[in-house]
Order: sequence, then structure tokens, then C-alpha cells
Amino acid sequence: MSLNRKMEIAAKPSESTSLKFQCQSGSLDSVLPDLINQNHALPDLDKPPSTPDTRKIIIETPETQKLDEDSKITSNLRTKTVTPPSIDSMMDPSLIEMMSTTLTEVIMHSELSYGHVLHMHSDHSTRKKSKRNQNCITRTLSLNLEISSTVDGPMPSEEEEKDGPSSLHEAIICKYLKTASTVLEDEPMNASVIISAPARLPSLPATLVLNDCEISHVGDLEQLEPMCRYVRELDLAKNRLNNLCEVEKILGLMNRLTFLNLSSNNLSQGGNLHIDNVSVETMKWLVLNSTYIPCEAVELILACMPNLEELYLSLNGYKHIGMDQNKLADSIHLIHVSGNPITNWEDITKLGQKFPNLETLVMADCLIRGIENDEIIGAAFEKLQSLNISNNKIDSWEEIDKFRSFPSLIDLRLLGLPLLEHYNPQERRLLMIGRLPNIERLNGSRISDLEREDAERAFIRYYMQKPPHEQPNRYGELIAKHGRLDPLANVDLRPKKVIQVVIQYEDKRQLRQISVQQTVGAFKCSLQEFCALPTNQIRLFYVDAEIRDFQGPEELRFCNTKMLYTLNVQDGDEFHIVKKL
Repeated sequence: MSLNRKMEIAAKPSESTSLKFQCQSGSLDSVLPDLINQNHALPDLDKPPSTPDTRKIIIETPETQKLDEDSKITSNLRTKTVTPPSIDSMMDPSLIEMMSTTLTEVIMHSELSYGHVLHMHSDHSTRKKSKRNQNCITRTLSLNLEISSTVDGPMPSEEEEKDGPSSLHEAIICKYLKTASTVLEDEPMNASVIISAPARLPSLPATLVLNDCEISHVGDLEQLEPMCRYVRELDLAKNRLNNLCEVEKILGLMNRLTFLNLSSNNLSQGGNLHIDNVSVETMKWLVLNSTYIPCEAVELILACMPNLEELYLSLNGYKHIGMDQNKLADSIHLIHVSGNPITNWEDITKLGQKFPNLETLVMADCLIRGIENDEIIGAAFEKLQSLNISNNKIDSWEEIDKFRSFPSLIDLRLLGLPLLEHYNPQERRLLMIGRLPNIERLNGSRISDLEREDAERAFIRYYMQKPPHEQPNRYGELIAKHGRLDPLANVDLRPKKVIQVVIQYEDKRQLRQISVQQTVGAFKCSLQEFCALPTNQIRLFYVDAEIRDFQGPEELRFCNTKMLYTLNVQDGDEFHIVKKL
């Protein structure tokens, strides 16, 4: 085997020494066995290493040399680093020959896995050997093998890392593919062997989360395409994408996506879409919240997603829904349009006509005041089952009654309406349930049969006191179902705080109202004026009027801190005062 060898050996051991070996074959075998099988003893790791040396050995195969010369892309070379020990003196020529042969065999008979970095850290021990009356160094290698993934393609510069990546390509590299070569800090870095090999294409996880990464464009499509072919979910929220053409590139690049989040990227004025040749049949969830993307652009995107199920268009500043009702998107069953300043119910009707299989519509925090043209609701929202219309501007019960027009609606959320401000939470729920017999779940809580019956009866009693012109149609329906009900008796079960008792001292009797929210000691103080006695001369007896015939008076001794209501004092009971002797 021929070997081209360049050796530059310094005159003094303290100076830097470099060895460079160029091998004529690129066939690579196992590294570890060949090195260990050399006739060298492993070092004693407990002993401190000898004086470090800066000798550097570089080994390259012709394939990697040609690749570097032709393409000039150094990132496509994979670096394998071996850290050999220091040398106490200049190496003997025979030892250099032995070492070069060993390293050559490593290259010739090793098959290093492409796309990985191999770090070999070596220690050494020295012993005296008598040959030509010279001392030479016997190297013994102990190998520490460490494999780590590496990156294909050019790395971002330090400036780009500082300011943050500007392309999707750079962001992926920075977060998912970039790894630095690992060097053990506690081991001396004496010399190195660098082996270059072509890289294998890196792989990415199925879910990429790259929100708030300052991404403004896609970047190198040729390098992204093989890396992203298996990506299923992509989150690009809070970036700087402002061109719809970049969205087109993403859809063409990752045509197996099931989830895409582009929230908080301003796509209001981002060019034109040309996605006739793009199809993402696997897409199920598309999030475009706070993007201000025009409705026309949304329609173009929907055209390349025939199986999309959920669409999020909240906080986009829509005052009107400008979509073509003739181009149906029948795969979508959930839409969010919350936080848009929509005032006209006609625009909401367009959504029902555009998406005929819509089952869930979330339109909270809009500016809807009522439902217009409720006669076409059945045709526009035939399959709608869940509706969230909280925090809108509905202010009349007549508009609430119109929710009965939805043929399949069973789940309704109605919170934060001006209409409900004058009612307590219990009244709101009872009146809502009484009006809407078709609703099975209200504001997230399921309505039981018992709760519905109680609500309908409460609805009857609430409106039976109202004049006929204020009684809704639902009142007559419930009268026919439950009949006319008697008003409930107004029974106050709260305990009394003030009662009427009799105070007696000798032959004096007085009828007095007292508060039971006071202590026995405070009550005695209030009796001083009546009996003209100081409190320390008052003996107080309590007489229960209901059991006075069976039990005599009870003296209230040692209970000045006791509350009167704990005695269960009732109207007609008596308190007798006796002077202490």
C-alpha cells in the first residue's frame, strides 16, 4: 500500500508539530478494534497526563479531497477528531513509521457511519527504551468513542445567530440540527486526527415548533426538501412571514403536513398566490389567527387542502366575510372567527353556505346584535351542533328565541351579553333553559331532565306576573305542558337576628326587642338601666317559653362570652334578673 506522507516536525519538543497523512483509498472499516489490537498497553488513567504537545495529524481520503476541491462546500465533510498524547521528546523515525502505518490501517479498514462525528481521546505513558542510546516514547492508546449527529448544509454565521435566523432553513438548523463537536475539558488536547467523509442527509422530527424565531422567508429549498419530507406538524407562529409566496413554498415543500400554524404573521399584503400545482391532501388543521390574511387568499389556500377539517380565522380584522359561496368546502366541520368586528349576521350566514358540513362555529367577541333572516338559518346551518356567541352585543330576548331555528343546535354558549347584565347567574340559566328546549348543553354544562323541568316551571312563574304583551310565545307552550301553577309561598328560612322577649326584675316586667348577635355579657350591660344594678350584682336566668312547664329557669353563669343565638332564643322567651346577695 502506497502512502503519501507529509511530516513537519519541529526542532524542539515545546514547539508545534504537525503530521499530515493522505491515503489513497476511501474504504473505511471499524476504527476501535484496529487501534486497540496494536501492541500497546493501555495507560494508567489515574496518573496525570504528561506535558501536552500541539502535534496535529490530518488524515484525508481521496474522495473527501475531491469533494472539497470540486464543491468547495466544507460543511459536506464530516470531521473525525482523535486527541493523541503529548510527546516528551522528538519521535524516533521508526516510531513515526509505526504510528503512520497504524493510522493508515485505521482509515483503510474502517467504515465510519456517514453523518456522524467520531471523537477519539488518547492518553499515553512513557517508558525508557534503549535503542541507539536514545530515549523514545512508546504510545499507548485508550479510546473513548463518542458519536453525535451533525448538520448538512451551511451553518449560520455568528452574526446571524446573534440577530436570530431569518429563514426557515436557518431556524431548523439552529434548533434541530446544529451540534457542536464535544471535547472533554478535563482531558489535555494534545494532537488531533481529522478524518473527512461524505455526510448522510439528516432527519427531522415529525413536529417542528419554530414560533418566535424571526423567520421571514423559507430559504434554500433544495436543502430543505430532503430534510422536511417527513414533517407532519409545523408551528410558525409569531414570526415575520409577510409574503404569501413563502406560504406557497411551505405548502409545496411539506406536502404531507397535517397541522400548520401561521398565527401572528402579517399576511395582509403579501403578494399573490399561485398554488395550482400544490396539493396538501393530508392537512387537517390550519391556524391563521391574527394574520390579517384576505378572505380571497384563504379561499385559494383551501383549494389545495381538500381534506381540511378545522380552520382558525380569529383576530383578523374581518368586517365582512368575502368568500364565494359557490365554491363549497364541504370537508370543514369547525371554524373560529372570534375577535373579528363583524356586525352583520349576513356575513355569518355566508360561512354556513360556504361550509355546508359545519358542525362547530366559534364567533365570540364579535359585534353581532341579532340574527337577521332567521328563516334561512335552517338551510345555511343544517348541521351546526355547537355555537359560541359569547361577548357579542345581543340585548333582547327575541334574539335569543331565534336560536331555536337552528335544526341541529344542541350546544350553546351565551356569556357576557348586555341582555344578561340585570340577572343573577341562577336567573340567567333558568330563563335560558326555559326558552330554548332544543339546547342540551348550556355554557359548557349539560342540562339534566330535572333541571329542565325546574327551569320551565320557574319560567312560568316568572312571566305569570307580567302583562300579556310581555309574555313570550314560549310561555304559552309551557302553560300547555305544565298547566297554570300557583305562586310559590314566600318562606324565609333565614334565622332571625332580632327577637321579642320579656325582661323581669322583681315586680317589674318589660317587653323588649333584642339582638341575638350579642354576647351574654353585653346583654347584661344593656339591663343595668332597667334594674338599676351594676353588672357584677346581676344574676341572669333564661326561661324557654315552650318548656317552662317542664323545666325551670336556667341561670346563665360563666357564659359572658357566649352568643345569645346559641341559646336558640325565640319570640316570647323571658329573662329574669335577680340581685346577688
